[in-house]
Amino acid sequence: MTAKNTPEFKFYREFREDFGSDYLIAIAVKSPDYLTLENLRWTRALTTVLSSDSRVDRVVSLTNAFDVKHKRFGVKVESVIEGVLEGEKTLEEFKADVVQNPFFEGNLISADGKTGALLVRLKAKTGDPDFLRGYVSDLRSLLDYFPWPGVEFFLAGAPIEQHDFVAAIRRDHRQVELARLQYYPDVSVSAMWGGMTTSGALSRTADGLSMVNIG
Repeated sequence: MTAKNTPEFKFYREFREDFGSDYLIAIAVKSPDYLTLENLRWTRALTTVLSSDSRVDRVVSLTNAFDVKHKRFGVKVESVIEGVLEGEKTLEEFKADVVQNPFFEGNLISADGKTGALLVRLKAKTGDPDFLRGYVSDLRSLLDYFPWPGVEFFLAGAPIEQHDFVAAIRRDHRQVELARLQYYPDVSVSAMWGGMTTSGALSRTADGLSMVNIG
């Protein structure tokens, strides 16, 4: 077996290639120094909580990811966090395993070590279009109240973009309705909406589509 044939490598590759799909979300965790024992413990706790949601297929973070190391006769797949939180492996050894490692850098940890990530793959339930309804709102509520000190959360991915785009359109629609009631009570909403360009809605939401600060 080669490293590129392992399930871990395939997952990271698919996540990068399919990041625009309807089922992939990245949760970025910004910290002055992400690679501390405290942050790793919080990462493990959040990974567990996220994985317990019935709408989630898989969550990958530094606390459950596997490293693939080349050996003389093939490769060895092992948990990258094994022994770290128990004190059997030093933090410096752990950093050496993850920093500049192509499996983790750019996927689960930034090059400067200040931002970590949890990758969430949602389930695709054929025949039930409402299965994932409300997930983005629920996720934001969870992160708003998650007691992880000293970090900022950011969300990215197609489900986030879609949710925020629809929310922006609905806000604009409500604003048009309020304006109609106040200034043009005899004109229908559809007539007013049809006379407007969508550039306003798009420009107002452009900053929030690719990455949303939910800290």
